Amino acid sequence: MHQPPVRFTYRLLSYLVSAIIAGQPLLPAVGAVITPQNGAGMDKAANGVPVVNIATPNGAGISHNRFTDYNVGKEGLILNNATGKLNPTQLGGLIQNNPNLKAGGEAKGIINEVTGGKRSLLQGYTEVAGKAANVMVANPYGITCDGCGFINTPHATLTTGKPVMNADGSLQALEVTEGSITINGAGLDGTRSDAVSIIARATEVNAALHAKDLTVTAGANRVTADGRVRALKGEGDVPKVAVDTGALGGMYARRIHLTSTESGVGVNLGNLYARDGDITLDASGRLTVNNSLATGAVTAKGQGVTLTGDHKAGGNLSVSSRRDIVLSNGTLNSDKDLSLTAGGRITQQNEKLTAGRDVTLAAKNITQDTASQINAARDIVTVASDTLTTQGQITAGQNLTASATTLTQDGILLAKSHAGLNAGTLNNSGAVQGATLTLGSTTLSNSGSLLSGGPLTMNTRDFTQSGRTGAKGKVDIMASGKLTSTGLLVSDDALVLKAQDVTQNGVLSGGKGLTVSAQTLSSGKKSVTHSDAAMTLNVTTVALDGETSAGDTLRVQADKLSTAAGAQLQSGKNLSINARDARLAGTQAAQQTMV
Repeated sequence: MHQPPVRFTYRLLSYLVSAIIAGQPLLPAVGAVITPQNGAGMDKAANGVPVVNIATPNGAGISHNRFTDYNVGKEGLILNNATGKLNPTQLGGLIQNNPNLKAGGEAKGIINEVTGGKRSLLQGYTEVAGKAANVMVANPYGITCDGCGFINTPHATLTTGKPVMNADGSLQALEVTEGSITINGAGLDGTRSDAVSIIARATEVNAALHAKDLTVTAGANRVTADGRVRALKGEGDVPKVAVDTGALGGMYARRIHLTSTESGVGVNLGNLYARDGDITLDASGRLTVNNSLATGAVTAKGQGVTLTGDHKAGGNLSVSSRRDIVLSNGTLNSDKDLSLTAGGRITQQNEKLTAGRDVTLAAKNITQDTASQINAARDIVTVASDTLTTQGQITAGQNLTASATTLTQDGILLAKSHAGLNAGTLNNSGAVQGATLTLGSTTLSNSGSLLSGGPLTMNTRDFTQSGRTGAKGKVDIMASGKLTSTGLLVSDDALVLKAQDVTQNGVLSGGKGLTVSAQTLSSGKKSVTHSDAAMTLNVTTVALDGETSAGDTLRVQADKLSTAAGAQLQSGKNLSINARDARLAGTQAAQQTMV
């Protein structure tokens, strides 16, 4: 952003400034004419900088100036709100007072409304001389800013809306039905103003836009003076994009608030930086953002939301979409809570999510690829009403909860405290680990690892196990249907299995006891069913092969019991068999056997 020049040269372009003496166009071919009844006039500073002697303010303190053409050259423009004899300015040195004003009657707000049919080009600074005043440039045909800025202007507004005034002369609203505002080349410097507002049907940012408090409102709207927005019927073609930030564009402010109201019209943003506050984005169409940074919160809403690049919030980071959320090739980082909510799908592709507190994901479908991560200092909650697919790593400093109709887990889920998975269908081929672990499902398949540093509780209908399921604490498994295991199912504490049918071709081990309660139990030739302590098999029909052993008493309570020729029943103490029909082959070894 260039600084206001110290010396100025006479330029014909400066006379394209909208403020021209009524009835005295300086350049007839492109003359800028004030409507005759307006009362504004034009002068110039000693160095040639154009000076507009603004119209006498109304009872509300508003100076409403109308122009046929309104353009600001690189030398800038002075809006004369001064009543002193000689008044210092940054752009033009000392200038005389405005004859339209009386001391104490200076304008609080200056509206420069363009009534002609040409777009405005602002290439320099606009300075309010004398008492500071808010400035609005309103041109329904559009405004291009290429090096524009404001001096001695608390609130600067660029708009394509038509000002609507109250009876007392105050601004009631802006009615926007057409027009675009474009930031090009040397950009916009609003850092000398407390606030900058851009209100247009469409906005294009191809250069840096600097401000303190930045508000961008896009769409066909009625925007009231207090900021309320109501949609209007637009004129002409609907814009393809409501707000677009080009490759060289960006918004840099203390706070950024952007609203786009036109349904189905997208918003493409890049390089948003709020150095002292929040970024708030609300789009009625698809919202795409590449890189954002806020010391406060980041809030993004859209019909669909795509985030690429790096996004950092010192406060909460919240993204919501009526349809899908796509996160790709970057990071989302919140010093506090991070939440994603979608009516459709959340897709995480080569994306790292990090929160200083909690992470929450809620959608119909959630998909995470192998290159992605989710990390939270406290809790992580993922809720999918349909499918949840995890292939990357999810790490919670405290609790981790995942629920879905269908949960496919092929990644790494870690919780320093509790981990809980709940699904209609749960398929795990990755690793799940927590200090405690609970699993709930209709059908559960594990070809990976389900591990708990404490107790492990499972409640399912059918459990198919070819991987590792284990805990340092008690393992309690309730399967109302079938339990089929060819892998490891172990506990350093007690292992308790309750199922309709148990097929055991792997390893069942309970360090401090093992209990199986079922209608049927069959163990294969290479199976190992073992407890360092006591074991109880309470089953209607039992067919045993392989090794069945207990360091303490081994009890078998059955209606029918059969052991294969290669089967081994071993007890470090007593072997107790209570069966109506017992057909024993193989080996039975114990200090005492009771049949």
